[in-house]
Amino acid sequence: MITILKKLMPWGPVFFGLFIMAPLIDQVLTDAGLIPAMNISNLQIGIAMGLVWGLIAKIGGRWI
Repeated sequence: MITILKKLMPWGPVFFGLFIMAPLIDQVLTDAGLIPAMNISNLQIGIAMGLVWGLIAKIGGRWI
């Protein structure tokens, strides 16, 4: 179990982007009343944005 956690810890920013930021982005877009185009849901937009933001944080080493 420890070895699995050690392998997953460097990917923490990506998991944060997917599991925390994606639903938050989805909720903000929904509350703002933005209707996405091309049959893409707000959750899919949130997942894409969270994934990209998490990967940038992992590669760059910081969130901003």
